[in-house]
Amino acid sequence: MDDPAAVRHPRRCVELLSGSPENNRLPLRVDLDVQGVGRWQRDLEIYMPTRDQMEEGARRLEEKRPTIAEFGHCSTSSETR
Repeated sequence: MDDPAAVRHPRRCVELLSGSPENNRLPLRVDLDVQGVGRWQRDLEIYMPTRDQMEEGARRLEEKRPTIAEFGHCSTSSETR
């Protein structure tokens, strides 16, 4: 970087390329100054699940979460040696 101000204030630009997700993906552009790498620019897509998908995922986690009784006997460090 030739500009000393850029060292104090690295570029941190994130630009939304769309106002809403398409096929559960929100496109964006990042433009960063990465120490040791230099300028790093990429167009990325962030996965954005719908509310229904989030609720379904939470329900599945609850169904699979083991209870304390299901863990059974816990070994101590002396038992594993």
